[in-house]
Amino acid sequence: MASGTRTGRRGGGGVPGPNGRRGGRGVTYVMVLMVLLIMGISTAVIGPVWHTEVRRDKEEELLFRLGEYRRALAQDPAFLRAWINLGNASLEAGKSVEAVAAYERAHELSPSNPEVLNNLAWALHLEPQSLDQAERLIRDALAQTPTPRHLYLDTLGAILVKKGALEEAGAVLEEGLRLAPPDDARGLAALSYHLGRLRLAQARPAEAVGFLRDAVRLDPRGVFGEQARRAMEPLADK
Repeated sequence: MASGTRTGRRGGGGVPGPNGRRGGRGVTYVMVLMVLLIMGISTAVIGPVWHTEVRRDKEEELLFRLGEYRRALAQDPAFLRAWINLGNASLEAGKSVEAVAAYERAHELSPSNPEVLNNLAWALHLEPQSLDQAERLIRDALAQTPTPRHLYLDTLGAILVKKGALEEAGAVLEEGLRLAPPDDARGLAALSYHLGRLRLAQARPAEAVGFLRDAVRLDPRGVFGEQARRAMEPLADK
């Protein structure tokens, strides 16, 4: 799954960019920093996550975040964190093409950054023709022993499931499940969902249902819970 970090620095006179530069950027840019710290640097959610009862508020919040990231980048095109967060928010809105473009710009700025490699790999894996490139990127990220490692393993496992490398995918996802901390419900839900999809591909429906139910329990109103529910629908009468 795509990942984010809770990092950020404050300083007088404006927001430091990736090279530490500061400048008089005004109230708007200070607001951008607050948005980055409070809203956008949390772990990204893949795909649309709006639900009927809160859809309008979520949509308005997401549009606000997208606008603030774009304004920040208009003032500082080398602001790495803003490019990453723009990609994360674009994925959250279901705009994978825009997300790939944002992550590619982040990759140009920081070619070996494991978070960028992971998130770009995740966005690319949504398109079947990009699976080989996505796999190369996530393996480059994992070679750097990044943390939290279980999220990077989830990305690799999801890619391998799509490529049909089921045995390796199982080993990767099970390792991720062992490493995931018990308080990371969404990370555990992602791993459980992808293990459920793997077991379906292996024609092991009983095991698949167990993992998919775990995903729903861990992420009842999130994207992985929703995807797990949909994956179980064809199994309901079996």
